[in-house]
Amino acid sequence: MKNGLFTGFLLLISFAVAGQNSLGYKLESGNSFTIEQHALQDITQELDTGTQVITNDIKSIMEFTITGKEDTLYLIDVEFKDLKMLMSSDLYGELMNVDTSIPKENDIQSKIFQSLIGQKVTIKMTSTGKIHEVNGGDQLIENMVNAAGFEDDFTRDMLSASLSKDFGSEALSKSYEQMTFFYPAEDVAIGDTWKTQFEGKLASNNTWTLSAMSEVASEINGKSESVLSIQDDQTTMELSGSQNSVIIIDPLTGLFRTMEVKGEYQGYSIVKQLGDQEIPTKIEMSLSYQLIQ
Repeated sequence: MKNGLFTGFLLLISFAVAGQNSLGYKLESGNSFTIEQHALQDITQELDTGTQVITNDIKSIMEFTITGKEDTLYLIDVEFKDLKMLMSSDLYGELMNVDTSIPKENDIQSKIFQSLIGQKVTIKMTSTGKIHEVNGGDQLIENMVNAAGFEDDFTRDMLSASLSKDFGSEALSKSYEQMTFFYPAEDVAIGDTWKTQFEGKLASNNTWTLSAMSEVASEINGKSESVLSIQDDQTTMELSGSQNSVIIIDPLTGLFRTMEVKGEYQGYSIVKQLGDQEIPTKIEMSLSYQLIQ
């Protein structure tokens, strides 16, 4: 009888262990993959003169190459392959249109972003997707400033400071992490949840759930409470809200095949040209990533 109980206890343990899954990236040196990103934002501002809707439509393609490991960190080169940015207003029409596949010789914005293409930065990432470090952001900014063609130091310094908020090593680290850091540190079973935090312009507390897992594909769902904080020379934005994520994963490599994120945020913005008035502002955002190669 005791032997039967002991055997049953061992079987129970083995079934419990079998239900646990080790999630994370399983990458090899020399692996490369290409990711297409599409971000769409509708920014609604309630002005004294009426409602304005600004739409940002951004598409980019990046290539990631695993160059090795440093202790437990993956070393990954990230190369910018293509970038398209369209900003428009329902009141004022097109505000910006950049397509790096169609260079515009006399367009400073086009020159600045064209200089990104073919440039690389190196990231160090844990198997859970936490970004430990990004190298190369300073060189990226220097190339962009040089491409603008400004000669006076004051203008160059102003442009460099502005670009560093989005393309500096620290900013890139926080940006990439929102695309990679969704894995738990411990083994989990289907239905289990875990938490991560993002910092940066879009800071959030995230709760993830392993919704499904098979040899073919796995699904992770995320719910986030977020704070969006943007401050530059012309504009201040302070908003809060929530977002939902659906990630489909290749269990062999840990890479996502697709990631869909939808969010909505409410708050205010201040436009320097309009004084210190707090303008009621809403942002609706959809963001998709797709592994295309």
